[in-house]
Amino acid sequence: MKLNKLLYHVQEKEDCIPTFFDDIDKLTGGLLVGGLTTVAGRPAMGKTPFVMSVVRNVGVMNKIPTAVLSLVDDENYVAKRLIASQLGWEAVKSIEQQQIRLTDEQKDKVAMLQRIGFESQDVGNSEFLENVKNAPVWIEHSLDMNMEEIVSRMERLKRENGIRLLVIDSLGWIAPESTLAASETAMQKLVHTAEKLRVAVLMTCDLTRAVEYRGGTKKPILSDLRDNALIEKYSSLVMFLYRPEYYCIYEDNEGSTLGVADVIIARNRRGDIGEVRLKFVNRAGFVNRPHVSVFSHLDFLI
Repeated sequence: MKLNKLLYHVQEKEDCIPTFFDDIDKLTGGLLVGGLTTVAGRPAMGKTPFVMSVVRNVGVMNKIPTAVLSLVDDENYVAKRLIASQLGWEAVKSIEQQQIRLTDEQKDKVAMLQRIGFESQDVGNSEFLENVKNAPVWIEHSLDMNMEEIVSRMERLKRENGIRLLVIDSLGWIAPESTLAASETAMQKLVHTAEKLRVAVLMTCDLTRAVEYRGGTKKPILSDLRDNALIEKYSSLVMFLYRPEYYCIYEDNEGSTLGVADVIIARNRRGDIGEVRLKFVNRAGFVNRPHVSVFSHLDFLI
């Protein structure tokens, strides 16, 4: 292809979906359509709440067609996690455990919500509930999904629903291929399908235990990725989630680390690397810092 046509072709095809986390988008440009973004971290760092917060921002609040393939939790629990990411409540807690002061009218709404299976709801946030009802978000679950099935579901979701973002939670639960060559072929197929369908793929994965044995701040690095060679090779963007508070580091050069998480941009093919700090509300969801009143129900907290 002639260079001028190629440059025009690249300009037309280059497309990103914002995460709507301001500092992340400034640093990365957003999630590359046709590319793979990996979010990695040790247990309890907030990987699932983070990707659910992205789904909240992208699919619910901004109506960009989004699908979630959960290889861990069933559809109902994923839906609760998504709602909790907005409300700032831990999805597993009941209304009583949230310590919310409710009016009689709100109590009636709570009773209705509990009957349909959602206990962790902000009954005062009717605008968000309306957005949820009309959101172009699809959730599917399977415990034994392999890469072939993921690709098949991606193609169907694109064909039927026009999805632009696919979230896979989590890579660690995908059935492993028998050899390194087979694993690489599977990763190639995922990236090729994303590019062909013009879908941004956001995937979570775990880190090795090497982080825990490291001294100092225990911040993750690229070599801590499970199957790091393949993930690093095929991801256009690699982000680590890190909570200093988890390692009993309660203050750093930015001040208190209580209730915050660092998003470490460790690999970025299209831009800079660096760190972004977000507010982590009740281990349920992430918001920008300083955060606006996304969790409007917090006025009800005791």
